[in-house]
Amino acid sequence: MQYLRVRLSRYYAAASSHTYQKQQFLSCLAVFFILGLQSGAWTVLLADLANATNTSPGRLGVALTSTAGAGIVSLFFGGRLTDLFSRRTILVLALIGSALFFAVLSAVTTYAQLLVTFIFGGLAISFFDLIANALGGDFEQQHGKARLTFFHAGWSFGAALGALSSGLALAVGITYMTFFVGLASLLFLIGFLSMFIPLPKQVKEGEAATQAS
Repeated sequence: MQYLRVRLSRYYAAASSHTYQKQQFLSCLAVFFILGLQSGAWTVLLADLANATNTSPGRLGVALTSTAGAGIVSLFFGGRLTDLFSRRTILVLALIGSALFFAVLSAVTTYAQLLVTFIFGGLAISFFDLIANALGGDFEQQHGKARLTFFHAGWSFGAALGALSSGLALAVGITYMTFFVGLASLLFLIGFLSMFIPLPKQVKEGEAATQAS
């Protein structure tokens, strides 16, 4: 009887662990999907944004370069911040930052406003990308399973869906301003929900083998 109890206890513990691992996997997949969704959605609307702010293709290129530059700058200190604070804290802040980016982007009327907003957006989206990949790495280390390919596939699917949704929105007469406000609202909501979703544990170097075994 004691043997049976031990076996059942181990079985339920393993089942519970497997369920939680699935939840962590889905959480990471959702993070990558949302990151791709926002990336695909706003690039389709750049032409409308440029027209509304009287921005020439050359000046739009400069603004986009500033976005990339801000993202590169964030890489120098972003990694330390993700280690200094919890993964969840950075994830919530990245989502809220991205939401603010799109909310402000819906209201810009001049090139100067556009340029400043793009710089802020580059920082926010770069942090989002950084924390997404950090979570993916945490999952692989904690469970000893290669899953980043699936997570990046989720990003690609999100990007395609984001581009399609923004294109369809324009086709039915929804303005880029309305679309950006809707996207910002969605990101704010996801930022709130991300405070409660199961995330993989941040595994320190040397612990990965123990976690995987």
